[in-house]
Amino acid sequence: MAAACGLASVLLLWVGSTPAFAKFLCSALEHQYPPRPMSQIPNADVAIVLGGGGLGAMASPNNRAWLALELYNARKVGRILVTGRSAAAEARAALIGWGVPDSDVLIEPESTSTSEEADRCKHLMLEAKVNSALLVTSAMHMPRALSAFRSARIEVTPAPTELMINPSSDGPSFAA
Repeated sequence: MAAACGLASVLLLWVGSTPAFAKFLCSALEHQYPPRPMSQIPNADVAIVLGGGGLGAMASPNNRAWLALELYNARKVGRILVTGRSAAAEARAALIGWGVPDSDVLIEPESTSTSEEADRCKHLMLEAKVNSALLVTSAMHMPRALSAFRSARIEVTPAPTELMINPSSDGPSFAA
């Protein structure tokens, strides 16, 4: 019996550490909020760009700040709010460098977690008289981010980016 439990434990650890299993978990999260064409994204007062994940290749179309820029240029939002201690200043500088006016880029540079971002955004949105928001974060992070913003009583519309899994797939898959 002990040998069977030991073997099952090793097998479970091995399966849980494979790239195929990681891909399956990522796909299950990302599939909940797939990216939409710009024409299907509603207008809002502001795009809230959550920090984290690093900005990576700044001009990558698979990047949070870049999606916010596209939303702004498509006139889907009038302002952009960047958040997070580790990424807000860098994202703000990039957006201004890409041509977004300084006055249209709000910053919340103190939060260190998604729940702090939601709480601080709520106060900033009230001060700025913002009523509607698109939430920009990675597709994998979106379920948790939406939960945090809803807990803070902020209604946001998801605008996911940074897909790790092929967006053309039909959902979770065990394929590596």
